[in-house]
Amino acid sequence: MKSARLSSIEIRLTLLLGVIAFVVSCIAGYTLFWALKRQVQQQEMIEVAGKSVLIEHLIDMLNAPSEVEQLRDKLDTLLVGESAMRVWILGRDGESFYGSEAPRTLRQLDNGEVLLKTRDGWHMRGLRSRLVSPALEGADLIVAMNVRQSGHFLYTFATALI
Repeated sequence: MKSARLSSIEIRLTLLLGVIAFVVSCIAGYTLFWALKRQVQQQEMIEVAGKSVLIEHLIDMLNAPSEVEQLRDKLDTLLVGESAMRVWILGRDGESFYGSEAPRTLRQLDNGEVLLKTRDGWHMRGLRSRLVSPALEGADLIVAMNVRQSGHFLYTFATALI
């Protein structure tokens, strides 16, 4: 009778320790995933902010309205190899001066950060800023990164945790 009681305590302790280990592992995995997600999003926004500053500098260097046409060629060259990044320059009336048709803004976040959806279905995260250049006065600059690649990376990481 004593041996049955001892094994019962052993089973309970084993189960309790197993549950504690499982809970701790879940919390650690979630914390790792959350930290990686934040880091990936920050890295994307650093890339977007860098391109945005560079494009704003190119626009500030415009001296005459006739040079605005050359800006399109410079932007095309600047975006070579950036398959996940898109740029739009929208006039006051919302018409697209550069880039495809203007994306739909899903949500405006802090510091000019926006979540967008393009006509071809891309979900993007980027920055929206008002241009102060005389050549493109009142226009909006949107530089955004497709979140599909980072989402796929995070999904792969999450499944590896499981």
